[in-house]
Amino acid sequence: MPKTTPTRRVTKPRTRTVVRRVVEEPEEVVRVEHKGTKWLGVNPWIVIVGVIILLLILFVPMFSATKIVQKTETIMVPMERERQEQVTADESINVYVGWLQEGGGTIERTGYYIAYDYWGDPYYVPYTYYDQASGSQTQIDPVDQIVTMQQTRGPDNTWTITLTSYDGAQVIHRGVTNYDLTKTGKTTVSTTKTVSTPYTEMIPQQVTKDVETKVHVSLVNLILGNY
Repeated sequence: MPKTTPTRRVTKPRTRTVVRRVVEEPEEVVRVEHKGTKWLGVNPWIVIVGVIILLLILFVPMFSATKIVQKTETIMVPMERERQEQVTADESINVYVGWLQEGGGTIERTGYYIAYDYWGDPYYVPYTYYDQASGSQTQIDPVDQIVTMQQTRGPDNTWTITLTSYDGAQVIHRGVTNYDLTKTGKTTVSTTKTVSTPYTEMIPQQVTKDVETKVHVSLVNLILGNY
């Protein structure tokens, strides 16, 4: 028969149950708000940005304004002038026409005849007689261009006539016994005259005028009118 081992009895330890009552209290959570430095109750960055914007508005030229400026420029101005010119033109003038007789008139002459006195001596007795003088007739035509005539009394009831032509030449007729000259002829002569010819000349002239220009100014300059 098999050999058996004696049985060992194991005694279990006794456990003691301890009941603990845990009373949980509510936790108080404290929130800490980190507040930065404030200027007059405003965030300093807002103040800085506001100052920058204010400076930009005051001093940056962003406002449009109208400015009156004086502008000097050179313009061409018409000037009325006169030019003295020598011109040659044909002109119709009145001249003397007719005729004049040189010599050929009745000439008073003195003659002598012989007479005898009581004693029979001869002597000369003067007497007057008239003779027809020989002469020539001169014709005055328009082509001669006689513009002036002067006559003076000469000896033996004759005339001395001076005729002056258009070019200034003179012809003197002496011993003129008769004449018929009138200024009724017509002729054409070339005359040189000084005439004034008007013309327009463009000359430069400096003028100053007010011009409106658009400018951009800052608010400060706009308020002060410094632009």
